Amino acid sequence: MQLSFDDINSNPVLKKILDNSVKLSVTEVPIHYVSKILPDPEYREIDNELVDISEVNQFKMDRYSAYYNSFYALNEINDPKALFDSPVFYPPSIARSGRIYHTIASMPRYIRESIRVIPNELIWEVDMSSAQPSIIFLEWLNYVKKNQLKGVEDEYNLCLRLVLEGGIYRYIQENSSYYKGLSYEKLKKDILSALNAENKPTKPNKELKRLFPNVMRWVNSIKRQYGYKQMSHIGQSTEANIFVEVYKELPNEIFALLIHDCILVTEKDVVRVKEDLENRIRKLYSNVILPNHNLDKLFRPGLVSIDDENLLINQFLESVKNDFVDGM
Repeated sequence: MQLSFDDINSNPVLKKILDNSVKLSVTEVPIHYVSKILPDPEYREIDNELVDISEVNQFKMDRYSAYYNSFYALNEINDPKALFDSPVFYPPSIARSGRIYHTIASMPRYIRESIRVIPNELIWEVDMSSAQPSIIFLEWLNYVKKNQLKGVEDEYNLCLRLVLEGGIYRYIQENSSYYKGLSYEKLKKDILSALNAENKPTKPNKELKRLFPNVMRWVNSIKRQYGYKQMSHIGQSTEANIFVEVYKELPNEIFALLIHDCILVTEKDVVRVKEDLENRIRKLYSNVILPNHNLDKLFRPGLVSIDDENLLINQFLESVKNDFVDGM
């Protein structure tokens, strides 16, 4: 454990992740995540009685509980070594693509909503709109410019507009009978599968070819030449080239955590991180993103932590207070 700790601390970016991970504290009560992941009741009449036969995903419940309990135990501790004793901790690692995997990046969504930065600062995120499709589009736009391709001007302008507007998923859903009826999660999954999986004549794949014929021709040519896994490598390595590089340059004295295609910060640093990400995109794609292009919608700030008004524990205390006042 000591060797692992020393190894992590010898890498500046991994040390930054570890140091910031122990600045987190749990502020919400467990019922928040329990209520979100419990299935809706499913009643069946058995022996003339309505019985709830819905099944709890016990693995999911145990995973959430492990994360909640582990970080609740760290509420009063800010020693990075203490995180090593946590049941959910695993040493951060850097993949071949440059992506960084660590405990907080794997933290379930509703636990992430339940935490703040010690002593009591809300956590914000700055993420990339439609991150993986946006990256693939930017790479294709760059390819078109470098090779001075002709006859693709309409598709080029459309893809550039969708990237700048952060509207790729919305455009696909509004212009496809197949994608129109899907939930957001299913929509996202099918689009990413069509971009990254083997080139097969599936409905999602056919729809993307219809909407973006030249983009998909380029995507499939890469799959044929290098294997289909090359597309996910391009997406993840480019993502790392944007987010990891920006994260490395953030001052160590501010709170910041890297979660693949977003960076977690406190509110006072949102504007700075957003500008850093925009500048990174302008540098990487200088022949595509022109000085007059507005990137305001490409990177979106958003509140991660549950605010005071919506904390269940605060709502409960307010209710008790009101009941007490009414009873007087």
